[in-house]
Amino acid sequence: MQRLRTLIAVAGVLTVAAGPALATTWNVNPGDSIQAAVNAAGTGDTIYISAGTYTEQVSLTPSKSLTITGEGRDVVTWNAPAGGACLAGSMQGYTGAMSYDISGFTFDVRGDAAATWGAGIQLIRASSGPLSLAIHDNRFVEDRASGDSDHWGTSMFLCHNRYAERDAMGNGAVQVYNNIDTTWGGMTMSNSQAYDIFANVFDGCSDAIYNGHGCPDQAGQTFGDHHIYGNVFTNASDSLHPGYRTPAIDWQYYGAGGATHLPSLIELNQFESNDTAIRFGEYTDMTYPDHLVTANNFSGNGMAVMVVGDYPSTLNAQGNWWGDPSGPGPVGPGIGDPITTYVDYGNFATAPIPEPVTLAGLVLGVGSLVGYVRRRRAA
Repeated sequence: MQRLRTLIAVAGVLTVAAGPALATTWNVNPGDSIQAAVNAAGTGDTIYISAGTYTEQVSLTPSKSLTITGEGRDVVTWNAPAGGACLAGSMQGYTGAMSYDISGFTFDVRGDAAATWGAGIQLIRASSGPLSLAIHDNRFVEDRASGDSDHWGTSMFLCHNRYAERDAMGNGAVQVYNNIDTTWGGMTMSNSQAYDIFANVFDGCSDAIYNGHGCPDQAGQTFGDHHIYGNVFTNASDSLHPGYRTPAIDWQYYGAGGATHLPSLIELNQFESNDTAIRFGEYTDMTYPDHLVTANNFSGNGMAVMVVGDYPSTLNAQGNWWGDPSGPGPVGPGIGDPITTYVDYGNFATAPIPEPVTLAGLVLGVGSLVGYVRRRRAA
């Protein structure tokens, strides 16, 4: 997400900048209320949160666009209250434009061992007006000491944000990048459209990315068109929820199939030591979009890519490295990471694919953006 912001550095709680073109920065220090600053701020303002620890659920108003910036994820800890979220907002029914830029925090979504659920950021239901959202340079953590597998936190809960399409430059409406996520629950982005998720590290997240398609899944709704690239997914464990698979990326279709379902691209990621790396669950009698899973490195995963469901279709997973020059197994020709039927593994790499270069918030890889633009034009 590329846009120019003018930030006015201030020493006090509030300085009102002269002239309508200038924004105001509201400084929050330990002991201050973040919610009070959000309530007082106007559209285009910045909330700057100084080093320290904060425990508060803050509600965002859909009619107010804000930049919320912490001094740095290594020095600002924001604890979710028991059973709540750090930042929360429902945008349901709002038809105006919304914009939030959130960075520079460690969101602790499970500081209270008695909590039944927690989330770092919960921004949902922007289905009537365009949402511009950037979540970057944060850390999402939780306390795993209890060992309670039924009690787990979610880093980001970003469902039903499906109004905004990609802009003229091809940027997604929602951008999630340069974050470190070690929560059990990872992020949820069901029933949404046009997300770019790149240059993140997901370590130990079961359902690091969960994307369900099916609510309401009717004519007039549009889902998909996501780009997931340049991330590291490692140590996703099925043992957190005994009896269930909890992949690093879990893509599920369970609705009526009446909506418009756009293809998505998963490329240039590293999948290492996950019980299950990617699962596509296809339980709806519909024509599935032409997803592409390509140029990823799979190594040491119990299951690399699987397609399951009552109405399985072939998934294009060509051009990946499966951990061995011979290709994937057991339905493939080699002894690399396993795949299931309905996974097209053709033209597989015979050596690990070089990791993409991260530069100025972009992840650059061979054929990455060119291939994506071609697929968009052909759609």
